[in-house]
Amino acid sequence: EINGDVNSYAHVVSENDESEVESSEVKLDSFKKQPSLNKKIWPNNKLNSKVRLRLLDISDKFWDSLNITWYHPKDAIITGSICNYNWSKFSDIDLHIIVDFSKVDKRTEFVKEFFDSEKNNFNSQHQDLKIFGFPIELYVQDISEVNISTGMYSLYKNKWIKEPDSKNIKEIGLNKYEIKEKSAYFMTCIDELKDEFNSTDDDAKLRKILRKAQSLKLRIKRMRKNDLEKNGEMSIGNIVFKTLRRTEYMGDLLHL
Repeated sequence: EINGDVNSYAHVVSENDESEVESSEVKLDSFKKQPSLNKKIWPNNKLNSKVRLRLLDISDKFWDSLNITWYHPKDAIITGSICNYNWSKFSDIDLHIIVDFSKVDKRTEFVKEFFDSEKNNFNSQHQDLKIFGFPIELYVQDISEVNISTGMYSLYKNKWIKEPDSKNIKEIGLNKYEIKEKSAYFMTCIDELKDEFNSTDDDAKLRKILRKAQSLKLRIKRMRKNDLEKNGEMSIGNIVFKTLRRTEYMGDLLHL
């Protein structure tokens, strides 16, 4: 069963033992703290000027494609692990375009839905867009939205908004056991949903499976959000989410 409290998890007793993922199978080698920022992106701890110009070009072209001629973004920033000491080969370059939604239209919920749809289309259509092998992940952020990342850089101003401190990045330590258990649990849930989905053509059963998948997506999303707010980027919930994404389990779940 995949419903229930977002913070609860239990050992899964699977009807098909072959689909059950053991915690010992979950690898966390890519979550090591780095001794420095990525040197290609941040030579001498300063943003590579070519990277900055390329990202500005991407953000400008995206904005121009929206035909919102009466307003211009407040800023374009990069954030996330690529701006910090927990980067890895799996990191994205999180490119956030900062916008006052209320200046675009008073119906801010409508504006958010519009931007979410447009950025999803952009990210889907530009999956091969990379800088030094790191994919670009574009997002439109309302000016009032709180970004809890401990590393943020303004492309417009060409300076740090929040400069990262390696002391703020904690090692996983003993949390690795809980991370592995939770990751294995969610992996098993996803495997079982895939098995159910692939074993039936019955519309009623497929609708039920898709509802379960949506419930699981929300559960993982809430777990990550809550843990990020409480314990930061190396929190258990965030590492579990990234483990699922790096092993392509999140991709499998999103495509159900």
